[in-house]
Amino acid sequence: MAYGYFIDVNPGNLLAKTVWLNKIELIKNLISEGADINTALIEEGEDFTQYELYSYVSSALMEAVKASNADIVTILLDAGADIDARMILGGPGGSLSRSPLIQAVESGNIEISELLISRGADLESTEMNFGGGTGKQEITPLSVAVTVDNRQMVEILLSAGADVNHAVNYQQIQDTKKPGTPVDIAAEMGLTEMEDILREYGGEPGN
Repeated sequence: MAYGYFIDVNPGNLLAKTVWLNKIELIKNLISEGADINTALIEEGEDFTQYELYSYVSSALMEAVKASNADIVTILLDAGADIDARMILGGPGGSLSRSPLIQAVESGNIEISELLISRGADLESTEMNFGGGTGKQEITPLSVAVTVDNRQMVEILLSAGADVNHAVNYQQIQDTKKPGTPVDIAAEMGLTEMEDILREYGGEPGN
């Protein structure tokens, strides 16, 4: 079944659900038996009216990242999981699309963030958020780390090559009506030390 412009999916993917249970041996068995490592998990609301419908599309890798289980993340990556496969969450208030790296960064998981980065995760992948009264918003892993004031994560991303001046359309700089850089976001939030770190790496305001 096709879902938007993303990959084909099978409802209720067993591998992704097994990750929730933290059953490492079962996960290994499913993979060895030929389970599609990149098949998405779909969960949908029971009420399919235009007002109540919600949907959740995820992958085994994303579920492992959400569970903060670095061992399972490693197993899935070794088996060929798509490191940038997005989670999609949709409902009456809008929809959200995010990568595993952004999930790890937002949760502050240094170990998994470094693991994903070392395996080639896209440092410039943007989370997209549609609706909710604010229109389209987007944010990169670096900007996420700025918004949660995680200076260690910011330095990890910058050392790995993240673009310190990647401008995004994000709620913290919505009033300017222009895309803002990480420096803009830090300044808007009053994060002086964060702003200093960004400037040390060449960060500049975009507005």
